[in-house]
Amino acid sequence: MARDYRIAKPLLAADEIIGFLNLDSDYQPRSKLESLSREATQFLYQKTGRDWSADDPINETAKGAARDYIYQVWYGGDDHVSKRLDQSVIQLQALVDSEGNLYEGEEPEPTTDEDLEYGTVTVKGERR
Repeated sequence: MARDYRIAKPLLAADEIIGFLNLDSDYQPRSKLESLSREATQFLYQKTGRDWSADDPINETAKGAARDYIYQVWYGGDDHVSKRLDQSVIQLQALVDSEGNLYEGEEPEPTTDEDLEYGTVTVKGERR
């Protein structure tokens, strides 16, 4: 189950979060920022079924989505940020879907001259 999965690591470091939230560089407790980053990473895992923090390098869209998620939690609802987060999640889901696409790959070659003429192929003894 997605909720039980333990992410590899947070997508964003505390220093990155301090930067985009415009916090003081000596903000404490950093553990709160690390917890937010883990929460954002877990949120993206639940939405896409993929632990983006395990990638090297980490996908920039995933990092952007994590920033948007943390921004939403920290500062509250913002329609623009919420829509951008939704779009990022859609892009990440599409990426996951395309990597697992069963129909991806080369088309089968026609096997006879007749197949070339009519554009049919034989699949496990059946003509289609």
